[in-house]
Amino acid sequence: MRAEWSMGEEELRGIILEKLWTHRRKTIMFDRTLKDLLIPFEIKKSILKQLERGGLIRYAFEPDIGLGSGDMTFRGVEVAEGTASPPFPIANYQLIQTGDIRMENASGVERMNVASDQARISQQVEKKGLLEWISKGWKRLKALFGS
Repeated sequence: MRAEWSMGEEELRGIILEKLWTHRRKTIMFDRTLKDLLIPFEIKKSILKQLERGGLIRYAFEPDIGLGSGDMTFRGVEVAEGTASPPFPIANYQLIQTGDIRMENASGVERMNVASDQARISQQVEKKGLLEWISKGWKRLKALFGS
């Protein structure tokens, strides 16, 4: 896997926005939140400034404590979840599950599928698999002991 900093800005914005999305309901210390990303400090700071200019986060850079702090705006949450168009290209690669909506590995609003339908289908497949297993087991028992 290549280091995140060798990716394009569209990908980096997506990675950082998704990381911030997991903390969307609280004020974030960006150093702590982004510490495990293999992205140099200056690039992280640049991406955070871009996200702020796009209205996706509130960002207070504090040079004494690293990257500073801030939080996601409502618009930022909507963009991360795929319900609003981003102000600039952003690639999302992870799955984000929110209520009834599931975003997949794609960019833009075309990422949405209804998770409740996927869950229903998955449950039906599991039930079908269990019923088939029981049916096959029953047939074997009948064959073994006669019917």
